[in-house]
Amino acid sequence: MRIEGKETPALDNKPDLPEYLIYYFDAFKELSLTRGITLVGLLPITWSEISAYLSAFPTWDAESFGHHIRVMDLAYLELKMDQNGG
Repeated sequence: MRIEGKETPALDNKPDLPEYLIYYFDAFKELSLTRGITLVGLLPITWSEISAYLSAFPTWDAESFGHHIRVMDLAYLELKMDQNGG
């Protein structure tokens, strides 16, 4: 028996992430689990969480890591705000 799923045009057209950015994206997904939520919405990933991640998983360029995580986080929060009409 074959089960058909829903069409996902957004996923069909998704860009391929360059290999060197996969590390940052995986870290962003992990750090997103630490984000706070309030009655008005999601909170940004805190610097203390980014620092704790870097302590557990050191990288050669902590400044670049922090920059990439913050840029992705701001874009994510903006997208979520737009989706929620706000």
